[in-house]
Amino acid sequence: MEVALLRAQRMTLYAEPELADPAAIDELVNDNILTKQSNELKYAPSHDILEDWALVKHIRRLRETHHEPEAFYQNIGNKPALRRAFRLWVEDSLRNRAATVFELIRETRQQAFIEPYWADEVLVAILRSDESLIFFEEFKTELLEGQAQFLQRTIHLLRTACKEHQTSHTHKLLYPVGSGWMATLSFIHLYLARLGSLRILITSLLIDWSYSLYKDSERLSTREVGAVKGILFTYLEEIENQEEKAWQEEPLKNRVKSLLDVTFELTEYAKSEVQALLERAIPKPTDRYDYHDKSFYGRIRKMTLSGIYCRPLTKFLPEQVIAMAKATWIKKPRLKTSEHSKNLSPILRILEQQQEEDDYYSFDKNRQFGFENHIDDSPSGIFKTPVYNLLLNHWQRGTDFLLEIVNHCTNYYVKSREARGDEIAEVQLQLLDGQLVNQSGSHVLWQAYRGTVVSSYLLESLLMSLEAYLLKIVEAKTEVSRQNIQLLFDYLLHGSETVAISSVLVSVAIAYPQEVGEAMLPLLGVREFYEWDVHRALDDQINTLALWDDEISFAQTKRHELNELPHRKKYGYGLKGFVLDLQLNLKLFNEAFFSVLDRMWEEADEQDIYWRKTLHEIDARKWQITEHKSELGGFIIEPAYEPTVQKLVDDFLPERESHEQAAVAAIWIGKIYDRKDGAIADYALWSKTFEKYKVNESFNFIHDRPVSLAVIGVRELNQELNIEQRTWCFETITGAINRLIVRTKHRDAYLEDGPPGSIFDRDAALTALPLLLKTTNDLKKRERIIKLLLQALTSFFHRIEMDPLLASLREQLWEADATVANQVWQGLIRFAQLRKSQEKDQWRAYQNEELQKQIEKTESEFIRNVITGEENEAVDFQEIRLVNWHSQVLTRALIMLPFNTEQEDHIKYRKFFIPLFLKGLDKDFEREERIDRRPLIYDDDRISLQKHLQDFFLYCDNENAADIAELLLHRASQILSST
Repeated sequence: MEVALLRAQRMTLYAEPELADPAAIDELVNDNILTKQSNELKYAPSHDILEDWALVKHIRRLRETHHEPEAFYQNIGNKPALRRAFRLWVEDSLRNRAATVFELIRETRQQAFIEPYWADEVLVAILRSDESLIFFEEFKTELLEGQAQFLQRTIHLLRTACKEHQTSHTHKLLYPVGSGWMATLSFIHLYLARLGSLRILITSLLIDWSYSLYKDSERLSTREVGAVKGILFTYLEEIENQEEKAWQEEPLKNRVKSLLDVTFELTEYAKSEVQALLERAIPKPTDRYDYHDKSFYGRIRKMTLSGIYCRPLTKFLPEQVIAMAKATWIKKPRLKTSEHSKNLSPILRILEQQQEEDDYYSFDKNRQFGFENHIDDSPSGIFKTPVYNLLLNHWQRGTDFLLEIVNHCTNYYVKSREARGDEIAEVQLQLLDGQLVNQSGSHVLWQAYRGTVVSSYLLESLLMSLEAYLLKIVEAKTEVSRQNIQLLFDYLLHGSETVAISSVLVSVAIAYPQEVGEAMLPLLGVREFYEWDVHRALDDQINTLALWDDEISFAQTKRHELNELPHRKKYGYGLKGFVLDLQLNLKLFNEAFFSVLDRMWEEADEQDIYWRKTLHEIDARKWQITEHKSELGGFIIEPAYEPTVQKLVDDFLPERESHEQAAVAAIWIGKIYDRKDGAIADYALWSKTFEKYKVNESFNFIHDRPVSLAVIGVRELNQELNIEQRTWCFETITGAINRLIVRTKHRDAYLEDGPPGSIFDRDAALTALPLLLKTTNDLKKRERIIKLLLQALTSFFHRIEMDPLLASLREQLWEADATVANQVWQGLIRFAQLRKSQEKDQWRAYQNEELQKQIEKTESEFIRNVITGEENEAVDFQEIRLVNWHSQVLTRALIMLPFNTEQEDHIKYRKFFIPLFLKGLDKDFEREERIDRRPLIYDDDRISLQKHLQDFFLYCDNENAADIAELLLHRASQILSST
């Protein structure tokens, strides 16, 4: 005991005993009870259990000799090992001498001069022990008296000191430990009616306890689970029936989602209760706006249909999840009865009539696919629906549901007005059993699973989930996984009426051909699949964007991972390249595939030269070895076309060579524009490319980059350019920007004039305006640049387009011409008031051409007045209010300011707007003055400002950064004090 006590008091690894008998020490060493430090007479217990036993015995003796709590605690001291021994003594005493512990608790609480942490130590020891129930039985009265302050302290200690880090499912989390959780929850459940003032604390306790379900749920006692269920469903009943006003106000209002999350995780233990809750929340055919998560049922619907919260529901209540999805997603027929109409207000009656027309919702793709328009499903991804989890837990039921939904939306889409601009085809597949199945398709449906075409986000999410599930199965590469994937291919092809499913299967086959095997053969015999997959492969080469999801922080990372899967870009021509590789290299089932090819050859029209060309290119039997190319180090292998096809190929040879030249030019332009590898602009090469571009009437969308070439000319070679070349550069850049602006107003318009807005040239155009301003002295041209600056800043560009524009203005415009920059900045702030006043009209203008023209005229006049100086009055920032000024425009005005500006009005604006913006995030801010339900701050604004502040603190000098940091901290303290 002396060795253990000395080690604990001195906090050393070894201790030299002073009173112990040396002979006894040697015996303990020989018996492996003590270990000796080499060359010294210092010792340590050989195991922690022996040290615990010794120190607990020491604590027991102290209690027997010091009856006064103060003296008892003073003799224990504050060394960690002794405080641990004290907790172990409490646990041991609870089993055998509980009255001793209870007496100590009461004495400790009554004596004010004892350090408070000793009372906490006793409570923590009890809560972490196996005997917590007797504590609550003994102290029932004390726990409930005086606003239950003793209970509140007990809950606080439980939540802070009764958790341990443990790894479960690859996540390291803090999990509840000790019987205190069960005992506390049982006590709360028993006296819940008397604890109304503790709803916030109890809700937090339930959330913390829910981690027990992730760790070792089978160890949960019936009593513990029963208590949690009792508390949870009592609270949910209060919320559902609106019996308690507190749940409709902050901060409890924000806990409802967390309570539902705990409820869903408890489904295994509360199946009937959760089922009843879901069934009450399933929308009726007459319900409208049933996905609105501000209502209790709306929140249940949204969480049930989210890939994040639905996991236990899909496992234990799949039918209810499916019923919820069908009732919420599928477009409901509009009621036309007089009874229905007379119950609506005049405004809603008009809206009902407008909703009858598909073209009224032309900007809402969900309705064109047979879904309700109110579904908040952007951006698409596997976490946006419960389908991935449904497939994991109940593959057949999940597959049947998926087929039903995707078939429904395809059949709806092909009959819609929107499909008239899409080339809908009916294709036929011959399955392995000889059965023929028909599928509806188009390039939109084929590419929907990739999210690279304009379709329904919900449809995209469903298909992405299917692909992720199939890839998860096939990547196991076992005999069982091969059997399963082949079974699923056959099952899906038999049940599918849409190529949207087939395209997913093709993706999986390309990724894992050896695993899928001959199950892919039905997919390889359809002409349209080869044609559509060329476009899919092309889009995958250039479009790998993963949009940020405001609600699911990790969704973007997962989407990016799926976008970057190797098979996406492995074959430049998609399915065409894959089947050739399948025959020449993999050789998995050539004879079977040759039979498919033979059937396609038989069905091919002799006059259909383009299709016969494709057949030559995908049939390895039609390829031949030609001449040896020394520069390539081998022989050329190419298709041996039949004469009519060869003539077509020869006719296209100049165009192919042109494409190759364009590709070489694009590489050079890209290196110069990005200033990679020390590349230097060469005037002769620039001029040669310019000569080609200036006469081009049909640009290559992938390779041609006229805007980037124009920027290089202005930026790198301006002194060498002649007047014609400078004019071309100016017109090319400004023309491209103007087209981008126009397209934001008329999304469906096809603008033929000028080069297409390729993704490579888009950013080059948007970021070139400061450069033009810096290199142009002509007054008319400068006015045009200023006009474009204002039009671009007030346009409806997506954040992806606006971010590089604002960055270029912040970094270059103020340096190029500070006077113009201030003129634009002041005009932009004033424009925010105009935009807010027209906010309602902007939505109505989608289907009202006259109203659209009036809005454009008003905005054009405003911009003209800014340029001429008629709108140059400085804004008093204190007059700006978010109910009257548009937050998006104001946010852009902030982001375009230089980080280290020294201009006084810039600094004032930044200090004024950031606190105003943060207040605007409060849903109740200026609520009484709002004229509608629109938020003061939109999510795009919040994300933009968040990113801007990150960059601001990274690049700003200390003084400016300190001022903004102080504002943010002040706002944070206000929020904390209010809660």
